[in-house]
Amino acid sequence: MNNNPLSELTPVFFLQTFILELMHASEQQGQKHCEQLIEHIAKTAGCFFEETYRENTHKNEHLDIESYTELILGIKNNIGGKFSLASSNQDCITVTNTCCPFGEQVTNFPELCRMTSSVFGGIAARNFGYAKVEIKKSIARQDGKCEVCIYTNPHAAKGHAGMEYTDTTPVKEINDINELQCRIESSMQRLWHKQSKQISKKHQSPAIIAKSPMMQKILQSIEVIAPTLATVLIQGQTGVGKELIARAIHAMSDRCHKPFVTINCGAIPESLIESALFGHEKGAFTGAIEVHHGYFERAEGGTLFLDEVDSLSPAAQTRLLRVIQEAELERVGGKQTLAVDVRIISATNQNLESLVKQDLFRNDLYYRINVVRLSIPPWPNDRKIYLILCN
Repeated sequence: MNNNPLSELTPVFFLQTFILELMHASEQQGQKHCEQLIEHIAKTAGCFFEETYRENTHKNEHLDIESYTELILGIKNNIGGKFSLASSNQDCITVTNTCCPFGEQVTNFPELCRMTSSVFGGIAARNFGYAKVEIKKSIARQDGKCEVCIYTNPHAAKGHAGMEYTDTTPVKEINDINELQCRIESSMQRLWHKQSKQISKKHQSPAIIAKSPMMQKILQSIEVIAPTLATVLIQGQTGVGKELIARAIHAMSDRCHKPFVTINCGAIPESLIESALFGHEKGAFTGAIEVHHGYFERAEGGTLFLDEVDSLSPAAQTRLLRVIQEAELERVGGKQTLAVDVRIISATNQNLESLVKQDLFRNDLYYRINVVRLSIPPWPNDRKIYLILCN
């Protein structure tokens, strides 16, 4: 007789049941909704798995092919799969599997293969810059086994079917950079007019000047990442327009009708930064004569831009990490937990990876805010650029 009535309730069984019931529920919303749900779950989970792997292996740099392969095989095999490496080189990794983590039910939901594609592709794109995932064989299609090819070189991927990924999102092909710039500026114009109460012909919205190939690539990235939930880290020298890029991402996102709130973390004294970010209750400290709503609460439903994020104190970093992880906060001096729905865009003119190595910035926070990174080039020593600005 089995003394443990819950002996069959293993983590793998729980995961299978949870995902399959979720699929049943989303089926009623249509296939497109179902695929979007799978994509979102997979990308979010992939970020978490990679972060956990990095913490356990102390890897701060981009993963190499060997580490990437170890990670994706570990993810699938730890949830009940039997994945193994078939072949590997700098351009393509091929893995096979003989046991689906979702069991026989996967034949009823072949869309679940998209979860594998999104986890493998999202992690690969973050580390190699590009990925295309081709599922050649699938247990869901009754092929008897799975065979998955992950291409990390766009030239090697040509002619192969599959989902493409860049950073954490599928690639969108942009043919006309001028058209793209007009779309972004139009979105920013609408946002600027909405937020400005003193708009006039002389008071126009800011514009992004994108004449260099690097800036044009950043415009392409803005359109790709704006509709997602991914956190963004913008790196660049002082004065290159990091806040302008953040506003463009917000303007192009589904949150454009909600607040865009900006805070310069370096301009607020260390003793006040937690109160500024998370708010405080009446009587929390001397001078706290009323409840104060912090920047997170003011940005509810919208975007919070953390400029000079590198200047946050260790205590503030710890609280910020918890808010990002749990999507909830407690005001200083408070006991009530408040749910928050805020997209985080951070900016810095420092090398955060270097600060992490010096133990001046939390490693786990760095990977939370650095799901997508945009590096803004410095001002060019080109007289033509300044003539364009003057005009």
